[in-house]
Amino acid sequence: MYEHARHLKARGYALDAYRLSSSEETFLPLDPLCSGTFVYEAPPAAQPFARRLTENRLTAPLWRGRVGQRAQQMLHAYAAVQEYRHRMEALEALYAKIAADMDARGYDLVYVHHCRFLLSPYLLRRLRTPSVYFCQDTLRHVHEWAVETHPEYDNPRRQWGRRRFRGHLFSPLSLRILQDQQRRDTPNARAATLILANSRYSREAILRSYGVQARVCYLGVDTDFFTPNSSEERENTVLSVGSLLPTKRHDFIIDAVATLSGARRPRVQIIGYDPSLGKRDGASMAEMLRRRAAERGVDVCIQTEVSEEVLREAYRRAAVVAFAPHLEPFGFVPLEAMACGTPVVGVSEGGVRETIQGGVTGILTDRNTSEFGAALNRLLADPALAERMGRKGREAVLGRWTWPQSVNRLEQYFDLAVG
Repeated sequence: MYEHARHLKARGYALDAYRLSSSEETFLPLDPLCSGTFVYEAPPAAQPFARRLTENRLTAPLWRGRVGQRAQQMLHAYAAVQEYRHRMEALEALYAKIAADMDARGYDLVYVHHCRFLLSPYLLRRLRTPSVYFCQDTLRHVHEWAVETHPEYDNPRRQWGRRRFRGHLFSPLSLRILQDQQRRDTPNARAATLILANSRYSREAILRSYGVQARVCYLGVDTDFFTPNSSEERENTVLSVGSLLPTKRHDFIIDAVATLSGARRPRVQIIGYDPSLGKRDGASMAEMLRRRAAERGVDVCIQTEVSEEVLREAYRRAAVVAFAPHLEPFGFVPLEAMACGTPVVGVSEGGVRETIQGGVTGILTDRNTSEFGAALNRLLADPALAERMGRKGREAVLGRWTWPQSVNRLEQYFDLAVG
């Protein structure tokens, strides 16, 4: 959204920003790009009686023992549902007010992105002004089985139970909330005048989830910032970039590197954001990945919260960038790597098949550690091939994946929605 706003302003558009107070404005702030900014107080989390009851010191003795702990868990589950419903009701009322304010100001178009609490915001159902909704993703966790994406699934007993019973990564309670989100999310998305998707793969996912034909508006990268540096010497390093979450499959890359012989085995560098969602039983995802690498004899370096400059230097120094997330809808990482002249090895899933040209700008493989490891080894052992693919990658990004090109497509869809 920031890049689109930056280029739209340069092309003479008058922009106003509407956001909730919970939005993050320290990184890539929208406010300086807009003529007016309207901030609405995000609905606070409710404190239902069940939550207060379980956290009260006077009732603490009730939660001792197996029966007491089970009762406390049931009350927490009930409180979570009540908090969720309260927030959804508050959001619906808030978005109704925002939509009324937008309609009253007479805009030509409203450009909408995701709501952090729901996904497709209620705003879309309330607007009378034409709207373009950039749907980066659907609530795919409601539908997708993610059995293979969690490092803890190495436990055969846990795998057996998950495969034959629940299947999903979620408890029955969280799955119920997600399904309710889907029930609310679908009519919101369908109410948009026009829906945009970031890839053909995402367009198909939107059609399955919402029954709506979206239009593909490819995103881009900043090719003035992500550039090659011929003075940088390549290191014997495989770089993996992405949040430290199970679905990003850094563990798969570690396993793939472990298939290479010890003498030629590269170091794995992981750069990403380590959110609280990455915590499992008191151990962070970073700790799990370090433990996995040590067990397999792989040298790993994990960095979090790095600047864009540090990330760019990592792209430039790495011999290969590895990208293997679970059904990634789009993925900026391959494009940023290619813009820096670094070849990419990726799993042939999701939107990655649209950004990496197999055999030209990188190598695509099945989700098989031996095959993925062989592709990494091919580039590591042949610097001339890696250099040629890196050069072709840079040319491909300049030819198709820049932000001005993305905004050209966006303007065409704006005209379509208004006309």
